[in-house]
Amino acid sequence: LLYYHIKNNIKKDFLKNRVYQIEHTSGMLDSFMLEKKAVFEKFCAIGNKGEAVKLLHDFSDIYTLDKNLQVKEVILKGPGSGIKKGHDYSSNGLAPFFRSIDSSEIRNSGMFISPENGSISVYIGAKKGNTVFAGRVPLSKLSMDFAIYSGSRNDIIIFASPEGQVLGASRKSITIKTLPRQTGETIFLDKEYFITQKFNRSIDGMIVLLTPVSAVFRPVAVTKKYIAYFAGILLAFMAARLMLLFRVIILPFEKFMLMLTNFGVNSRLEEHHSLFFRIREFDTLYKAFAEKTRQVRDSIIQLKDNEKELDSMRHYLKSIIDSMPSIIVSVDMNARVNEWNKAAEEFTGITAENAAGKPIWHTIPELGKYSDAFYEVLSRNELREFKKQQFIRKDKTYMDITIFPIIGLEAVAAAIRMDDITMIEKAEKKLRQAQKMEIISTLTTGLAHDFNNVLGGILGAASIMKKKINCKSDINDLRPCIKRYLDIIESSTNRAADIITRLLVLSMRQEVEFRVIDLNEIVKNIENICRNSFDKSVEILTFLPDAVTAVNADSNQIEQVMLNLCINAAHSMTIMRQEKNSYGGRLTIKVTDKIPGVQLSAAHIEADPAMEYRSFSVIDEGVGIENSRIEKIFEPFYTTKLKTSGSGLGLSMAYNIIRLHGGFITVSSRIGDGSEFTVYLPAVEMAESAYEEDIQQAASPGRGTVLVIDDEPVIRELASDILTECGYTVIAAANGSDALKIFREQQGAIDLVLLDLMMPGMSGLDAFAELKKINPQIKVLMSSGFGLDERINKASEMGAAGFIHKPYNMDKLAEAVYKIIGNNNQD
Repeated sequence: LLYYHIKNNIKKDFLKNRVYQIEHTSGMLDSFMLEKKAVFEKFCAIGNKGEAVKLLHDFSDIYTLDKNLQVKEVILKGPGSGIKKGHDYSSNGLAPFFRSIDSSEIRNSGMFISPENGSISVYIGAKKGNTVFAGRVPLSKLSMDFAIYSGSRNDIIIFASPEGQVLGASRKSITIKTLPRQTGETIFLDKEYFITQKFNRSIDGMIVLLTPVSAVFRPVAVTKKYIAYFAGILLAFMAARLMLLFRVIILPFEKFMLMLTNFGVNSRLEEHHSLFFRIREFDTLYKAFAEKTRQVRDSIIQLKDNEKELDSMRHYLKSIIDSMPSIIVSVDMNARVNEWNKAAEEFTGITAENAAGKPIWHTIPELGKYSDAFYEVLSRNELREFKKQQFIRKDKTYMDITIFPIIGLEAVAAAIRMDDITMIEKAEKKLRQAQKMEIISTLTTGLAHDFNNVLGGILGAASIMKKKINCKSDINDLRPCIKRYLDIIESSTNRAADIITRLLVLSMRQEVEFRVIDLNEIVKNIENICRNSFDKSVEILTFLPDAVTAVNADSNQIEQVMLNLCINAAHSMTIMRQEKNSYGGRLTIKVTDKIPGVQLSAAHIEADPAMEYRSFSVIDEGVGIENSRIEKIFEPFYTTKLKTSGSGLGLSMAYNIIRLHGGFITVSSRIGDGSEFTVYLPAVEMAESAYEEDIQQAASPGRGTVLVIDDEPVIRELASDILTECGYTVIAAANGSDALKIFREQQGAIDLVLLDLMMPGMSGLDAFAELKKINPQIKVLMSSGFGLDERINKASEMGAAGFIHKPYNMDKLAEAVYKIIGNNNQD
């Protein structure tokens, strides 16, 4: 009876509290709707709707209707909304509300199932002339907020019509269509719920709160359970007390005698407070015995527990290290192996037992080149990292290597960690190549135009010379004219070759190669590409310091980053503008010499205060970037351009490339004023080269015999003429088979073979291999119209003496041949 009495009182108090909560929730909804109406009134009063729409945070759709209730303009479109221009609301359930709007007031509708995306919503409208401004406010998120506010995450907020028809709920799994009309009734869904409800005029509907019955009566059930526990404990206590009274005299004396008789370290002594031990002598003797025994036993147990804990921790740490995919090796100060995990065993094929005590340079020979760094780590007590290191095993593998000191040991020691990043590197290469192809696609039109101009110069000069030769008989009169047009042809040819070379360099797949480069030279190269490719409305300016701006970087990747930033800047001033007659603006590339890291670290946490940086900036006068989007522009596949104008890979790849180089990128932009991207890279010093090319020596008369092998008749003939002009004896062959016959007959007289890499039938590499079989010491100069690729690397591994890129002129070919055989054939 007491249980059910408590239960009924809890139910009454609960329903009273729920009525208060739902009334407060209804008041919140009234305030919410008043606030939305006030904000919508401000929106309607502002002329620039593009700026005014920023005020409407909780609105999903904002549009205007004409007098026929058809959508004139969509100002804001929410996620998943089907609203579009021309949508007809005249036959929709919302039509009476839209027709009832008077120009003198801001009105809101009751709850509707939104025709735009099917969610429960309230509409707010205003009228100006014959135009109705309408905004949709979804109630789905608001219902979740109300459910949380109600005090229990298990509560469900439901919005229903005055007749009890369910329109929306804070839980999507609600399947009930109609609710009971009475507060305090229960309803069964997934479990039994109490119903509390209230009509709200702001939304012309019911706010219903469902609370699980189990949550209401949980305290009663807990109280009932603990009453039973308390009764059981009380009975047990009384029984124990009776037993203690029975044993207060006899059992303590027996235990005391047994303790003295059978004393041992492992004996478990207990303290007693019976009348027997109130005798002072017995009590003192018992307590002394008990204390000393306890101390000895506890010491032994502690030692055993410490040993077990130490063994367990050692086994646990060993399991963690063995389970790691990284190769983990610990070594002593003499670089001899102490620990060797499973990943190291799999990588080397050497077990931990066989590796222990051996120098790390013997077990993993590839680590030998890091020996200096290892001893530097021990001496300075700081780690060293080496990113993307190549290891050649069965396949080419890339590793991140970290050498760090082990702190806290008496003996000096260090650990080496190796992480396999081959899959990551392959994925990054594919992304970099995809982005390069996107850049090439962007540049194609401009380069095609420039290439046609080059061909026009060659064709025009050749046709004029042909006409003048046909009209005049004295060749001496034509010499100045012919020289002038030959200069035009040579200049145009060099320009065409430079365009092709840069496209090949940009598109080829290359390994990352860090070396000291000059940012000024990179800017000059990119400037040439941009001038040949961009819309003529883009004016390109460069500001370069007089000093060499040296950084340690991969030149191809830095060119890719700079070119991508320039393309984005050009697009911002051309295709991203709404009107074509507004195309154009200044694109500025600026290089800044040394900047102290301390100065940068105050504004950029990526900057290292202990370093110096050099930077380049790309500045445009384009459309600019919104502040809300700046944080996202470096995310993969995020782009502000049209889907057909960019993949969204460019800035993501640029960010990753600069991070790999130890630098960082900053962005500043204002809508309508343009953007400025600045790349910071660690500064280094460039040592001056002691080597100078001696063109005059190469152009001096040479001696020796050169076998020219090329399937292209024009190239074969011109190469033969150039070498003959330089004083060499020339033998020509049109293919590999003919060349091998000639070489077998005259190999003793041939000093050098000029070999085309790309030939039909027998390729250049195959011909090279056959020539090596005849004479392993033969000197071969490879030539190709392609850039440096795997075939050139293969030829170099086979022993090629050099490589010359087509097209080449007399000076370049003479210099290349002289470097190989010039000194050997002149006394």
